[in-house]
Amino acid sequence: MRSVLRMRMLRFDNAWSDTACLNSSEVLPAAVTNEVAQIKQIFDDAEKMLDVGLAGPADATIDTLIADLERAGLAKVTEEMQAQVNEFLGQ
Repeated sequence: MRSVLRMRMLRFDNAWSDTACLNSSEVLPAAVTNEVAQIKQIFDDAEKMLDVGLAGPADATIDTLIADLERAGLAKVTEEMQAQVNEFLGQ
């Protein structure tokens, strides 16, 4: 399960890199800047624990990660970013 979480984290990082034109502070409004910082910190902390094998049972770790991301405002960031992508694509 650890490898599944790592793959998801890498896909997130790759998707972020692949959409660099949308990844600037000009695109990201102040309304979600704090949420994005919190989400990044959650991923950074989770990766450190996974790297050294201290994350614990995979299912519990993933559940905790998801809960932390939800508390950090992942839905708000997702909605904002989707709105910006839709605007960018003219939808």
